[in-house]
Amino acid sequence: MSVLAEYRRTQACHVVDYSAITDAQVLLLSALDKAVTPRLTNAGFTLADCRGLAPRYFDEFVETLKSAGLLLEDPSKAKPGTYYWKGDEVWQISAQVAYLLMPGSAGVNANEVIRSLSARVYTDRDGIFNLWLDYAVADVMCYLGDQCKWYGHELGEQEWDEIKSTLRAALHTYSVSQLWFVAWKVVKDAASLASHQYYNRVKAAATIPGKIRRYLERVKRESIELRYWSRPEQQPGGTLGMLFDEVFDIDEDTSGVAATLRIARATGQEHADEIDAQLCAPIRDLMIDALALDAGTSVMLRFAELIRAGYDVGCAVEEIGDSLQREHADDHSAQSSSAGQQS
Repeated sequence: MSVLAEYRRTQACHVVDYSAITDAQVLLLSALDKAVTPRLTNAGFTLADCRGLAPRYFDEFVETLKSAGLLLEDPSKAKPGTYYWKGDEVWQISAQVAYLLMPGSAGVNANEVIRSLSARVYTDRDGIFNLWLDYAVADVMCYLGDQCKWYGHELGEQEWDEIKSTLRAALHTYSVSQLWFVAWKVVKDAASLASHQYYNRVKAAATIPGKIRRYLERVKRESIELRYWSRPEQQPGGTLGMLFDEVFDIDEDTSGVAATLRIARATGQEHADEIDAQLCAPIRDLMIDALALDAGTSVMLRFAELIRAGYDVGCAVEEIGDSLQREHADDHSAQSSSAGQQS
């Protein structure tokens, strides 16, 4: 025990300047505090206590804070048997390790550290958006994992990693709830495939990563409007998700494009004049095309529908513009075909 006491004292000798940590770390610590209050500052907590942080991968979020030196281990608060000797080294049972918030600068107690985090003025747009992607991926993967269990699909680690990469890229554009729909559709299709003569459940499950990727490619290519899926009752959002909603007005229905803009606005990185300038030409072109095709009313009604559905202005304009071009091309093709037949 003297060795463990010395280990704890060595850690506690380090202090953290919490004014210098990143915005993403501030958000993570604030969310962790909400998940384990009041144990973050005085009672100690284990990984199991952090399940409320995120729907999935909560242990990875905690490991991020530990690796950054923001959490210390407190052997005195761990269960007996958590630490043991193996040769000349002290080993541990990770699930039983008790953690505390690392001490702040001299004269600043842990509760004051937490209060100071809530006063943070956020400026790191990219760091916060990357944290949102981490959280959003966890939210989608939790639902996907539950669907796979429901249908009896088992995936390997490499397949899960492939899916995570695909979903992370898609979350730059789509919302969590839209990708829940994609997960539901693909897993259901794979379950149907498993009943075919030349397939079995293992082969069908192996198609899921590719099916997700190909379906998202089709959605983009054909401008398919993805449905929004409701949050499952058994999958609460987690305290990190609550914090994103509270601070940035971002939830499971917020598209990746809209999340980027909202974080930019909250961090002072949004420049309205630049955005207006970027939108000026697309809007002008859209209105010219709409008037030329006598589609002004339908364009305005469609624009209102997309805004209500959560699209930002830029995405709505692009979506309608693409639709007009396809319709115009189809009409032109039909007219050419008709003229050819008449001749």
